[in-house]
Amino acid sequence: RDLDGAHVEFLRGVINPIGIKIGPTTDSNELLDVIDTLNPENESGKIVLIVRMGADKITQYFPPIAQKVNSTGKKVIWSSDPMHGNIRTTNSGYKTREFEAIVEELSQFFAICQQENIHAGGIHLEMTGRDVLNGARELIVAKVLWVVVRAMHLVSNDGITNIHIDCMTIFSNGFCQ
Repeated sequence: RDLDGAHVEFLRGVINPIGIKIGPTTDSNELLDVIDTLNPENESGKIVLIVRMGADKITQYFPPIAQKVNSTGKKVIWSSDPMHGNIRTTNSGYKTREFEAIVEELSQFFAICQQENIHAGGIHLEMTGRDVLNGARELIVAKVLWVVVRAMHLVSNDGITNIHIDCMTIFSNGFCQ
């Protein structure tokens, strides 16, 4: 997010939508400067803000950022990535994610979007084709979909549901399919 860095300079000329990761250390003023640099015309759909804070931090850090961006009239898409802020390392060094933390961050993301009157426009999920949690893969998918369907009812004031799962990456045996 370095305004004078090579990434921002390169992306300034990209026409496609650009995703910007938003974490607990994101400075909202710096974020607004990056948005202005990458989208000086405030074009709808150009900037996707990918919220990835962790279940234990999202309620503290996301609302002030959402308020600041929303107050400036920036046309951004808000997306949740509950996968990367919830990584835990086991004693053996294995990186894993607790499903309950993923669901909690996703639930909080939708609640905060409703509270701040912003549109929840996407979700990033990662799954594995490996046998996890004693074969409970279908239960995990069902729980995530339940959170999404419940959130649709929360944020839809006019009875029209318009939340989309925009980004879904499925990994099977370490390869993207």
